[in-house]
Amino acid sequence: MQNLLNSSSVFDLNSSPVGSRPWFDSASSLSQSNASRIVFIDSAIAQAHTLASSVIDGTKIVLLDSHKDGIDQISQVLASYQNVESVYIASHGSINSLSLGNATLDLATITTYQDRLSTWATSLAPNADILLYGCNVALGDPALIQQLSQITGADVAASTDATGNLASGGNWILEAQTGAIESPLPFDLDRLAGYTSLLETGNGLFGQYFDNIDFTNLRLTRTDATVNFNWGSGSPDPLIGADTFSIRWTGQILAPVTGTYTFFTTTDDGNRLFINGQQVINNYRDQAATERSGTINLVAGQRYNIAMDYYENGGLASARLQWSAPGITKQVVPQSQLFSTALPPVQPGTGNGLQGEYFDNIDFTNLRVTRTDATVNFNWGTGSPAPSIAADTFSVRWTGQVQPLYSDTYTFFTTTDDGVRLFVNNQLVIDSFIDQAAIERTGTIALQAGLRYDIRMEYYERGGRASALLGWLSPNQVRQIIPQAQLYSGRVTVNPGTIVIGTNAVTVDESAGTAAIRVDRINGSDGVATVRYTTANGSGANAAIAGQDYTLTEGILTFAAGETSKIVTIPILNDATTEATEEFGFGLGETTGAALGTNRTALIQIIDDDAVDSSYAFSSENFNVNENAGAVTITVQRSGNTTVAGSVNYATSNGTATAGADYTTSIGTLNFAAGQTNQTFTVPITEDTEGERNETFNIILSNPSAGILGTQQTATVTIADNDPGSFAREAVITGLSQPTAFDWTPGGEYLFIAQKNGVVRVARNGVLQQTPAVDISAIVNSPRDRGLLGLAVHPQFFSGSPYVYLLYSYDPPETASQTDPEAVRDGVGNRASRLGRFTATITNGIVSINPASEVVILGKNSTWQNISRPDENSTNNFNIPESGRNSDGTFVQDFLNLDSESHAIGTVKFGTDGFLYVSNGDGASYNAVDPRAVRTLNIDSLSGKILRIDPITGNAPASNPFYDGNPQSNRSKVWQLGLRNPFRFTINRQNGQPYIGDVGWTKWEEVNTGGPGANFGWVAYEGGNGTSNRTGGYQDLPSVQAFYAGPQTGLTAPIYAYQHFGSGGNAIAVGDFYTGNTFPSIYDNNLFITDLSKGTVDALVFDANGVVVGQRRFASGVFGLAQITTGSDGNLYYASLGSGEIGRWRPIG
Repeated sequence: MQNLLNSSSVFDLNSSPVGSRPWFDSASSLSQSNASRIVFIDSAIAQAHTLASSVIDGTKIVLLDSHKDGIDQISQVLASYQNVESVYIASHGSINSLSLGNATLDLATITTYQDRLSTWATSLAPNADILLYGCNVALGDPALIQQLSQITGADVAASTDATGNLASGGNWILEAQTGAIESPLPFDLDRLAGYTSLLETGNGLFGQYFDNIDFTNLRLTRTDATVNFNWGSGSPDPLIGADTFSIRWTGQILAPVTGTYTFFTTTDDGNRLFINGQQVINNYRDQAATERSGTINLVAGQRYNIAMDYYENGGLASARLQWSAPGITKQVVPQSQLFSTALPPVQPGTGNGLQGEYFDNIDFTNLRVTRTDATVNFNWGTGSPAPSIAADTFSVRWTGQVQPLYSDTYTFFTTTDDGVRLFVNNQLVIDSFIDQAAIERTGTIALQAGLRYDIRMEYYERGGRASALLGWLSPNQVRQIIPQAQLYSGRVTVNPGTIVIGTNAVTVDESAGTAAIRVDRINGSDGVATVRYTTANGSGANAAIAGQDYTLTEGILTFAAGETSKIVTIPILNDATTEATEEFGFGLGETTGAALGTNRTALIQIIDDDAVDSSYAFSSENFNVNENAGAVTITVQRSGNTTVAGSVNYATSNGTATAGADYTTSIGTLNFAAGQTNQTFTVPITEDTEGERNETFNIILSNPSAGILGTQQTATVTIADNDPGSFAREAVITGLSQPTAFDWTPGGEYLFIAQKNGVVRVARNGVLQQTPAVDISAIVNSPRDRGLLGLAVHPQFFSGSPYVYLLYSYDPPETASQTDPEAVRDGVGNRASRLGRFTATITNGIVSINPASEVVILGKNSTWQNISRPDENSTNNFNIPESGRNSDGTFVQDFLNLDSESHAIGTVKFGTDGFLYVSNGDGASYNAVDPRAVRTLNIDSLSGKILRIDPITGNAPASNPFYDGNPQSNRSKVWQLGLRNPFRFTINRQNGQPYIGDVGWTKWEEVNTGGPGANFGWVAYEGGNGTSNRTGGYQDLPSVQAFYAGPQTGLTAPIYAYQHFGSGGNAIAVGDFYTGNTFPSIYDNNLFITDLSKGTVDALVFDANGVVVGQRRFASGVFGLAQITTGSDGNLYYASLGSGEIGRWRPIG
């Protein structure tokens, strides 16, 4: 490299030596100097040394280390110089992007690097120039060089075409400039002739050329710089015949800007275009040269998979791929943005098919045949799969593994008569488990080539014809029945199941020594699974206390593969004190290897045996029964001295329910044998067809023998009406993935739908838009009960405020570089939450949201630095310090705490006053006494609150009850406090107040409302119905004791609450007030609530004073409803997490 490379004017920042010593000096050895010209060359480019040798004499040369941040390296070097007139940078370029070492300077990163780039100005001379040599850096939109000029104060120039060797299609002219460029070319033209490369990042797309129109008979593979061909009446190659050929281009495309891209294909004949696994253009038919277009949202600096299928079937042949985007005029997609990433030769698998289990019932019972099926492609007509299986009522389960040939987003399709469910990699991909004629259903999932994924297909036949088919397709995979070679029948972990408490209520004698709690693993038991468990003290006067009444019990249960039930034994302490029946709680916590169900808590009652006399009492103050149940079973408990036989009388009496019309009068005597502590009796329930409020009747104990009456000698039975009127429940939007929230634009034309995984879908007039409006899954933390949980549309969406608000648990950028499983994206380590305001645009009826438009208006300090141990799950580990605390113990401002797998943010909703209301959970443990949860009672913390903020700025309005003059302080934003998990609330349009469903702990589910400053009491209080009951376990904490001793300003009891009952757990969610005009008038202004775990929907009835005076059962068997809202058409809409649909109830008849 001539003498130049041995001179002191060249600096190499690479760490590797060349010869016997480092090639050039390091940046740290540079002394203060006044060089007028410095050339920076990225050593990652081809022929970097050749390019360096062509630099004109007298110019400083710096070779950047390709393994380090190039912007940092340039900044370090420039810091050693003054009055530099010309800075030349040569590296790989693409539109609005330049690679520098292991960093990239583009529109997405320039803000991050702004502080470092601004330091360059101190080293530059007045009117200095910065010249960027890289392909297409300023093509279409000069935004990058304009911003760089503003930050550094220099004039900046860059190329709008290929930069490099002339024979390779490049040049050394910088066509785009932000000012007067006075610096000459830094290279000697004679020496430059030895540089034969281009300074570009992309190399084009990988093309596979087939001598048939159906992508068979592969004849040629090559890398095409662009897709811009006109073969006329010929063909691409002599090996390929004219008129009947096909081509598949694959690779990746680099997005230079963030926004909505329009792709254009012009082909003769058909084509399909897939980007990021989404079909953007589908024009697969014979045609003359025709342009078609489609849109998709892309993010600057990200690469996306791309595939274009094309076929020619006679006549002329041509194919062209173009694009346009914000700042990019319509053009052929340039080589610099395309990367061939050629797929390795496809190696078919060696599979043997799937294991099929054939049952002679539709519910997968009565197994008759087990065999290996090469494929799933059957048409049994009116027959059955085997002579031992009857036609019309059978079921089949296929299990094994599937091995994809390509790294793509795959579409699986089934055609069945009747129902089908398909699981791939333990994800429910297709769910159509209903009676149906042969119909195709589809679902998508991203898979990696060559890996094996668990697959399970469940099918049933119920009458008529019977058939089952399973196929797939992807951008690179032709549509086909999944072949035997890609299916493996080996036994795999297909269903790890869900862990729940098997019994929600346990009653034990004080002298029994132990209480046993059953924990079940349901809906699958493959693989090893664990769950954490713990006990918690009861509440109120009858609280059982650890160390006095029972022994604190906690630990981890381990389920072996196939094991479905475990018993936790809790020691019960016998004393000599006469006392009432006492109670304490039991809860499940974090799991591994299986999901955690909603049935997570149980109540244990200890019956006293120390009283001289027996005591008779009902097991609960409330019993619930559906009108169509036939009867209700009532349990009476006997405590105290039970060594002799005894008895007690019982009787019913009318409440709002009438004997003979609603129930049958029941009078009798319960006889207890010596030592017996429980007896039951039943009351027949009368079913009618009249729509009515839920009704109640009373039960009473009397005339005890060998004992006395206990404190619970009366109780109430509630009959839930099952005649709400005639309604049809129907799906409106299907094919969603765990929809959590939805909202309409004014007028109802556009429906925005939030999915738990961070994707927002849009439906226009009931038709789902093919592409998502936005995908922010990279910043949404979505395991367990976390995710994108809230969405609101600005009421002035079409009047200058086109905003959509997304409320989500947040994965900070640091998660992308972590390796700890709890710290990575979607890990279950500690996190925080945010509320973002996004700007939506509508073009030709298609809605898109630029993810870069987000303005964080709540949770701006929900950052990695303020989270305590994001690599640890502190749901039940209270030794980990609380997140969101300053070093002096004060709360970090504008920080939404999430030190738990659950109890995150919930709802965002506009109030009648135009402000945004936001619910935020306590961010603490959901099953144990967590001292951190006391922050719900502290107005300087945002945890356990309803917040009220300005929808544009996020500032607190001065009318908030705790406003302190600082619109960004925590206390200024608080509207109401003392909440545990306010997942869902609504706004009463008559009085403007939030009505909040607070998911309870061990005993109560609540509906709360109140004015500004209302304190609903958690953690000090939970329940009851119109009263505030002290919370067991928490009531003993010193901080809660201090709260009891204080003024308890604003303490507000629930307006409605119900106790946990039966199996399956409880989880309340407030829906909406019915304000439509299509339902019967009995529902006017009723508040609809749901229990996600029980699958019930009830309507609460209010009197003129806003007091709940009745409850009406509206629906049952609808589990996992995440939202219920009155639509503009007067019908009641819901989002179903389980079925992946937006549906509605509408009256019929």
